[in-house]
Amino acid sequence: MQRLKQENAVATVVNTISFFKYLGLFGKGQPFFVDNSIKNCIFANCTRFFEKMPNRYKLFIFVLLSLFGGGCAGLKYSATGADIPAEAKTITIKPFQNNAALVYLQLSNELTTQLQDKFRRNTRLSLVDARGDLYIEGEITGYSVSSAAVGADRATMNRLTISIRIHYENKFDEKKNKDLTFSRYLDFSATQSLQEVQDGLVREICTVLVDDIFAGTVGDW
Repeated sequence: MQRLKQENAVATVVNTISFFKYLGLFGKGQPFFVDNSIKNCIFANCTRFFEKMPNRYKLFIFVLLSLFGGGCAGLKYSATGADIPAEAKTITIKPFQNNAALVYLQLSNELTTQLQDKFRRNTRLSLVDARGDLYIEGEITGYSVSSAAVGADRATMNRLTISIRIHYENKFDEKKNKDLTFSRYLDFSATQSLQEVQDGLVREICTVLVDDIFAGTVGDW
């Protein structure tokens, strides 16, 4: 029985350390993009083992965490894999300026709103109008339609392309400041006019661009 308890204790230590290593507390770890069901299963197993183990083994685990995970207070991890300084509390996202030759009036608002919602849903940051700890501003540099596929001497598919440029600042780490450009497109049937499909296409393209911006600025790459 005593041996079984010892084996369970060792298993607990291994499982717990493995879990925290996955989060990145020990060594480099992995970006925390794990599916919620898997994450919950791992966490539940570690918790169950931990609750059953003797107090002296619990103390051993806490010592290990103190020795190897001493930097936990300043970690930049979240459930979405965002690389955000622990000190950062706010973010400013300025409305996108539309400087494209062809202007779609709803584009700036759609892109800005989706980006603000992305940070609101996936980070602990509060949106502020100015002087945020993190800062994003951007412009729409391109909005164009071109032929994507040609058959029998005529276009069969058209392509809507949206290009943007963004500037990002991190108040706590100037090395993270950057300027980025992104361009995304979707194809649609040449039998349809742009006006027929424009709203839906713009919404979908903006969703992908927002993911690009999030990954490029605070994504844990």
